[in-house]
Amino acid sequence: MALIGFLLVVLVIAAPCLGLLVRMILDGRAPTDGWWISSRQWGLLGTTVLLAGCATALSLLAAWPVAAELSCGASGASGASGTPGLVRVGMIAAMLVSPMVACFGWQHLLRMTTPPGGLARVGCVFVWAMWIWPLPAMMLGAAWRRTGRSAYEAALTCCGAARAFVWVGLPSIRSALAASALTVLTLLLAEYLVPHAWGLKVNATELLS
Repeated sequence: MALIGFLLVVLVIAAPCLGLLVRMILDGRAPTDGWWISSRQWGLLGTTVLLAGCATALSLLAAWPVAAELSCGASGASGASGTPGLVRVGMIAAMLVSPMVACFGWQHLLRMTTPPGGLARVGCVFVWAMWIWPLPAMMLGAAWRRTGRSAYEAALTCCGAARAFVWVGLPSIRSALAASALTVLTLLLAEYLVPHAWGLKVNATELLS
């Protein structure tokens, strides 16, 4: 899974940027701010990483309860109730709804066609997280089903639930946790629709302008 995350970084971020750079060199064009990274470009990069990082953390928090439910249902613990099937339907629906639609919907509810900067950043992070959380939910659910839950249940015999989860459960799925975070972060760093809908300047909107 770590390899998949690395390949996503290369394909989604590194390759397009390298392609643009090569094209500028072949066309004899220089970037507007010169070949050196300017303070404005550093600022855009910082804003992009901050927004994507916050959305990644929020998506992991939103994904965890569903991941635990999916792992239980897969083993038959709650299969009789049909809950995991309904959860999967909800996950698919969440990812099929266009994030642009969600942005405009929230702006309509807030009665703001041009939200202020702070609210726009909050809206961007929230819509990103609520759109992409099914991806880490599936990755974490699979890891918890394979190793995490058995290690956690074994630790419950000698310590409390919170301590068993923090010291045994989470470390047993740290690779999946890192891979899911890297995957989500990479996808959000290159996502254009949501920042554009909230009127934010990030790397993706800058490249497409």
